[in-house]
Parts: sequence; structure tokens; C-alpha cells
Amino acid sequence: IMEPISFVGGITTPLSMVVIGSNMAGYSLKKVLGERKMYIIAVIRLLLIPALWAGIMCLLTDNADLIRVVTLTMGMPVGSLVAMGSSKYKRQGEAASVSVVLTTLLSMITIPIMAVILWRVL
Repeated sequence: IMEPISFVGGITTPLSMVVIGSNMAGYSLKKVLGERKMYIIAVIRLLLIPALWAGIMCLLTDNADLIRVVTLTMGMPVGSLVAMGSSKYKRQGEAASVSVVLTTLLSMITIPIMAVILWRVL
């Protein structure tokens, strides 16, 4: 029982990347980076939601490590499961794949900055 479960668990991430990659293969780089609405979603997902949760957590606890972990967790990019689940619908699959790629790229900038700020402030 454990071996098949472990196998399926091991292929989940590569399989999701294959699905996202196959969806993205049909889009031009200009289209991916030119979606202005996706930047708004990325700002909300990567900056505003973590800031909101940092404020909430500061009201709930004085444990700095817990506040940092929750804040950084809330600032992670859009999950690949979104793109996989919506891949059978053309328009939603496109938007989901673009949001996964864009938020993942932008998170390489926002997560380190957020981490530095959190460790200096808390």
C-alpha cells in the first residue's frame, strides 16, 4: 500500500508542471507577461494578503516565529492544482496557467523581500 501511495505522491509535482507547461506552450511570452489583470492578482496574492495576515496574527499572538511563518505561507504563489483542475476549460485553464507562472516568477522577488522585512520588524 505504501509503495503505490509514495509513487503517486512523488509524481504529483512533476505531473502538475507537465500540465502547466503544456498549457503554456500555446501562449506567447508577450501574452503571459502582458496580462495586466494578472499583475493585479499577483499583487493581491503576493503582497496584500500576507500583509493582512501579518496584521491579524500580530493581534492574535506575540510569537514572532508564528507570525513570520503564517505571513510567508500566505505570500506563496498560486498553486499548480488550480491550473490542473481548470485545464479542461480553455479560458479558465489559460488564466490559471498564466497566474501560476506569473506569481511563481514574481514570488522569487517578493518572498525574500518579505522575509527580510519580517525578520527586521519582528
